[in-house]
Amino acid sequence: MAKLERDKLADIEIHVGDPNEQVRDSLRSIMRAEGMRRINTFIRFEDFIESLKKSTPDLLLLADDFDDNIFDVVRDIRNYRLGNNPFTLITMLIAQDNEGGMKKVIQSGADDVLIKPLSPGKLLERVGHLAFNRLPFIATTDYVGPERRRTTDRPSNIPRLDVVNTLKDKVEGRRLSTVQLTRAVNLGMREVLMAQLDSYPLKLAYVCNLIVKSWTEKDVLADRGRQFDWLVSVFEDAARHAKKLRRDALADAWMGMTTQVRAIQATFGEDNKPDIAALQAIPKLFEATKAAFPEEPRGEGGSQQEVA
Repeated sequence: MAKLERDKLADIEIHVGDPNEQVRDSLRSIMRAEGMRRINTFIRFEDFIESLKKSTPDLLLLADDFDDNIFDVVRDIRNYRLGNNPFTLITMLIAQDNEGGMKKVIQSGADDVLIKPLSPGKLLERVGHLAFNRLPFIATTDYVGPERRRTTDRPSNIPRLDVVNTLKDKVEGRRLSTVQLTRAVNLGMREVLMAQLDSYPLKLAYVCNLIVKSWTEKDVLADRGRQFDWLVSVFEDAARHAKKLRRDALADAWMGMTTQVRAIQATFGEDNKPDIAALQAIPKLFEATKAAFPEEPRGEGGSQQEVA
């Protein structure tokens, strides 16, 4: 594995969020001893959030107890709802006694996890690993982050995305300008959004099958109204993604399909025969609508508003 060269580490910008002063000081000392100088530590979660809005750190080191909603924050970063680079490298620091912590890290879209207490050697080894061996990203309706599926696992049709890695750029002696980073982020987010659009039929099929199953099995505990609300929300979410890609006609078409969903819902009343066939056809109708409104050819790049 390629190794970090000390003379190229001074420009790496790292944000550390941990409520424990001893941990923050220890991490800062370890990294400064290796030549890293741009290290920002935060005790207040609010200060970290404000800093993230104004800066483009190359690496985030975040404790699992930094805030109750820390994993939601990671998801917000990955979905470009917070910060200026959704592909910032993120390492979570979790306590040994955090049951379920590893699962939360994986589901959030973070790149890596370290178990506290940390040794200097382990921290630096993982920083180097992220710089040179970052996993490709995948994007679905519910997840944006590194692809952790092993090559020996079942095959996947989900595309693997190579996203910008500013940590690697800097340790290899390159520094992206603001314009270059914005362009790389925009191109990466377009790929993310397009991959997410492609994954919606699977989610629609899941919700539709759930409704059919609860009906055919006469599940008296099933909340049919909530199930159909969920189905409508999937269309609304897909439409929002389409608008981010400036595909307004497609977004409007999908929003129009929510009326059809509500009409199908009405057939599931106690005195009616449910239109199961129409419900099961929804995923294919969704895909047909997407094909009917193809993306218009565009030049490379684009403004941040296209994916904001």
